Amino acid sequence: MDMPVDLPSSWISQIDLSAISGKVADFTPVIKVIKDTWNKQTLEGLREGKVVVSDELLNESLARSIENNENISDLQVTSIGDKKIKIKANTVHLGRVEMTCRIDRFEHNKDNSTVQFTVVKKKLPDKGFLSFFVSQFSLSMMENFVGKMDLGEEIPMQIKGNTVTLDLKNVLAGSDFGKTELYGYKLIDTIEIQEAVPQEGYIEFKTSLNMPESVENSIKNILK
Repeated sequence: MDMPVDLPSSWISQIDLSAISGKVADFTPVIKVIKDTWNKQTLEGLREGKVVVSDELLNESLARSIENNENISDLQVTSIGDKKIKIKANTVHLGRVEMTCRIDRFEHNKDNSTVQFTVVKKKLPDKGFLSFFVSQFSLSMMENFVGKMDLGEEIPMQIKGNTVTLDLKNVLAGSDFGKTELYGYKLIDTIEIQEAVPQEGYIEFKTSLNMPESVENSIKNILK
């Protein structure tokens, strides 16, 4: 069984992977995925325990998700604090849809990736629209951590009353980032998110980064 390689930090921190990408073919796709997904601020935020994602970035991601959608012409989210977000959408079959959701759970680690929303202050909307929204919005929230993803296969979810629970584990594992390893460490497994807390105009993610210092230093070299 392949085991992660934990080389001394003093060795790996001196390796500039971006400089040797043309000589070491195996590192080239790894470097590309890391550069396409993270920047220095994201890496620092993960390590320090807090990553902030603005509504502007979330709405840009949502806009891309409906570019070829004939049923939804506009989809926007506003974070309003108290763990809640407001959703506004223009749809062909339902007309104007407005609802408020509470993020009850947003958890990602190497064992599971679970998101739970509860619709408040409104009767549960059409399940087709709700399923699309919670799936796409969950991926939009994760985009800052694992990069852009296509919805692709239907995400497993459970709807009980006004509460929707999603299992993102497989869709994240199947992404380019989810398949990427560095020195035997799967990058998707090094990220932990304990909570996503909407504030006014942004969502604050409580995080941790579980990787050896040597691996983190190599990623810093890639992102410099």
